[in-house]
Amino acid sequence: MAPKKEDCKCYLETTVVTIENHKPETPTFSKLAERKNEEGNFFYKDKKYREALSMYKSAIELCPNSSAYHGNKASCLMMLGQYEKALEDVYQALQLDKHYAKQGYLQEVRCHIALGDVSSASSSLQRIQELYPDHPSLSEEKKHLSQLKFFIEEGRKAYKKKDFQKVIFCMDKALIQAKACTTFRLIKAECMVFLKRYQEAKHISNDILRIDASNVDALYIKGMCLYYQDILEKAVDNLQEVLKLIPYYKKAEEIYKMNRTNEAIEDCSKAIDLDKEYVKAYLRRAKCYMDTQRYEEAVRDYETLYQKNRTLEYQKVLDRARLELLKSKRKNYYQILGLNKHAAYDDIKKAYHKQALLCHPDRHPDAKEDEQQEQEKKFKEISEAYSILSDPRKRSHYDKGLDITGMNGFRTGGMDPNDLFEVFLRNQVFRRRNQFFFSDGFQPV
Repeated sequence: MAPKKEDCKCYLETTVVTIENHKPETPTFSKLAERKNEEGNFFYKDKKYREALSMYKSAIELCPNSSAYHGNKASCLMMLGQYEKALEDVYQALQLDKHYAKQGYLQEVRCHIALGDVSSASSSLQRIQELYPDHPSLSEEKKHLSQLKFFIEEGRKAYKKKDFQKVIFCMDKALIQAKACTTFRLIKAECMVFLKRYQEAKHISNDILRIDASNVDALYIKGMCLYYQDILEKAVDNLQEVLKLIPYYKKAEEIYKMNRTNEAIEDCSKAIDLDKEYVKAYLRRAKCYMDTQRYEEAVRDYETLYQKNRTLEYQKVLDRARLELLKSKRKNYYQILGLNKHAAYDDIKKAYHKQALLCHPDRHPDAKEDEQQEQEKKFKEISEAYSILSDPRKRSHYDKGLDITGMNGFRTGGMDPNDLFEVFLRNQVFRRRNQFFFSDGFQPV
């Protein structure tokens, strides 16, 4: 039986163990595995990582339960940039030998950082901190993780502000640590599209697609580049591929639908030019106009159809188009409060409170007369919007267009906007008081 040997040696960034740490099943297999491992070490020192990887794989085939061989293979895969595969061997080594933890958790940290997985890297660092507080690489890896977190957060802030140039800068910095993170590269590419740097963005997406042909985000970025470069046929092909892989991929669906709708309108217009009685072309074009909120054109097409054939069906679609046209021209209460039409009551309340405070006449006593009038006008519109959207019945009528009677909208029940604001504030104080009194868990009856 071959004796156990514990000596190991560090090469470059990662550790490669010289001799197997596991008692083999037979002396012959043990010696052969040992030889393969040592040959792998020789190639590794020479930076011939592919040859080294082949030797480590052979050693594992002969002695699959050696933590050292799995660890060496993981080190090799890391040097080849294959961090996800490296993690598999690290986990295997840790499972086989608890004494491999000192090296294994360090490899884990480095893999997670390289992949941009901040949460997992933090967990692995915490384990090292608990088990080996004096680990020589601990402070260095903490520094790397801290830098990565900083640039991810800065990039997130910049993206919200649409400062795409700064996002690219932050992603470049993050990629110094997270060199194998596809997500950061795709964020960078998307921002390049926004800055009209299409060729650079397409280059990044193509690089990713060469490794992973079904990466939907890379396909989407490539489709965006082609779309904005007016290479529409290829753009549609890419976006169709995305939608095949993930049917509800929102971003691709929007661009694809927009492009297809415009194409459909053009096709229908050509067909109508050839045949003024082509009913299906009118119907399809009108539907496309409705989908793109071009209500005046939709009304015109539906009116043409209704004049040709006064059916109940045509009357209904014409009435709906006319209603949407009227709704598009009235005051948009959601827009006034800076909300979307699906906003919850609490969101409406917060938006009103915030904007009403900004525009309240008492806040502008020293402003010029025309500015005071402008703020007063805004305040009245905000109060009107709140009075409609905060009332479920009125809001329902507004959403359905039932409020359209001469385009005057609902009135606020005769209440002065200033009085409405005071009532709102009183209600807010009352609710806060209740929250204080019932903070011990009891609820009012």
